[in-house]
Amino acid sequence: MYNHHNDNTPAYLVETHTRLEKAVVSFCERVVFFYPSFDARAALVDNIGDLMNKGHKSSYITNNIAVLHFETKWVEDKVQFEITVRYIGFETDVDFLERAN
Repeated sequence: MYNHHNDNTPAYLVETHTRLEKAVVSFCERVVFFYPSFDARAALVDNIGDLMNKGHKSSYITNNIAVLHFETKWVEDKVQFEITVRYIGFETDVDFLERAN
């Protein structure tokens, strides 16, 4: 991870997770703060996989504290998913989710 506080470059932790297919997942620094262990991030990827199975390529996830946004794409030539998970804000600060429902 690069320290974006020093060089103004977003920091991402990139890991490979396998559920049914291989997924290369990029987690922003704040997501790693909320999901500090590999097992916690793997559970998050499982939740994202469940949403992907329902046809969501991009959506929001809440964990009772933070709101996260994920985007997915299938990379045919690599036979894998690429997923990016970003921190949006604290759930109490983001009321657009209620307006969207």
